[in-house]
Amino acid sequence: MILAAAIHPAPNAPVRTGVIPPQPVVNTTVDGSAVVFTWHADYATFRLETTASLDDPVIWLPVDTGGAVRHVLTPGDGNQFFRLVPP
Repeated sequence: MILAAAIHPAPNAPVRTGVIPPQPVVNTTVDGSAVVFTWHADYATFRLETTASLDDPVIWLPVDTGGAVRHVLTPGDGNQFFRLVPP
């Protein structure tokens, strides 16, 4: 299993020059055969998205976390990529 995580700002989100906004840290742990993503409650309004391919055009779909700041992934067939994006 290969695991990678990336954090992407929202498209067209304003960023003040010279100021780097704080980025959430996504923690990844393995629990048996599952992978658990968690992030700090300060970022509870961020949403987790997934895609099966990073080839253009990339289509990101929301992951239903039930409002939690964690997601449990049971690996299956094929690739899954995730990102955490601001509201």
